[in-house]
Amino acid sequence: NDIRARMLRIPKEVRELIVWETSLPVSFEDGTTHLLSIDREGAYLGGVTAIYRRFGLLDDEGNPHEMYAEWQSNEDGYLVRFSKVDSQERPNIAELLQGVFGVAFRRVPTTSVFISTDITTVLLCRYSKHYQKEDIYWYGITPKDIMLLSKAEVTRLAFFCSTKMVVFIDTNDFLKQIGNLNTTDLKNGGVRHYHIFLKELETGPVVWILKGGAQLELTDIHRFSPASKS
Repeated sequence: NDIRARMLRIPKEVRELIVWETSLPVSFEDGTTHLLSIDREGAYLGGVTAIYRRFGLLDDEGNPHEMYAEWQSNEDGYLVRFSKVDSQERPNIAELLQGVFGVAFRRVPTTSVFISTDITTVLLCRYSKHYQKEDIYWYGITPKDIMLLSKAEVTRLAFFCSTKMVVFIDTNDFLKQIGNLNTTDLKNGGVRHYHIFLKELETGPVVWILKGGAQLELTDIHRFSPASKS
């Protein structure tokens, strides 16, 4: 989630030492040093998008790739090393979409938009692992994504719930709920991203959890068989 939000979380041990600081010098393994800004709560560093791309945490399409961040103090500030997290959970979205619709899909470069080869289906896709503590799937939708919905003529948003299922939400239905979504905001008051929380109830239905805890039941769902989880 930090990668999606273009933030670098500051460890608690470091936060306790920089209570009154507004920026922090951080070095990386490629020998570069950056003076990164600290958010108002002192929990995150901003200005890391280019750094994340350089070290492979963000690919050319803007998709996050989970890594560990190891912090080490030095005389100039802090050194951060990124190391890969091995995971077989994340699905191949294009392949799964082909299984659902029976036609191939291609990704629009530098976006999360997928278009079917017969150009009948345009989807904005997001992926989330299952967060066991809260028992939810979490997604971030940016203002840029909102603009893409119209520009790319997106028909539905596709939320992949680990490798278990994909939940589709009609674009118009999604836009109607924008005012009912929690957000992470920028310092200037703009929206950094909108929060989407999906939850599968023990009774079976999948619900979209809105601001204040309201629940909207979703029915456009495709569940994957074990053989399709590749």
